[in-house]
Amino acid sequence: MADVKKMTPAEQLAYIKQLEQQVLDAPKPREISVKISDTTGAIVVSGLAGRWPTTLYRSSWQRLLTNEVGSLILSFIKENDDAITKVMTAAGKTDH
Repeated sequence: MADVKKMTPAEQLAYIKQLEQQVLDAPKPREISVKISDTTGAIVVSGLAGRWPTTLYRSSWQRLLTNEVGSLILSFIKENDDAITKVMTAAGKTDH
């Protein structure tokens, strides 16, 4: 991190412009969209992560989106946060 206090006003302005550009260049979260597959009738959710959509049939979405399963997944994430972070870091991955 730069020591802004030691910079001239011109250097500070240049630094601010650099930071603004970094914010503009940072990846933006994709909009999430939902549709029905024309060929299978499955429900397709795009924009969650990466390039590929998540596709499940209605019954699977209904099971996944219950409070019970949601609580199970959130508890698992909380209990395994350090391990998840360690593996993601080793793989060079970050959460979006």
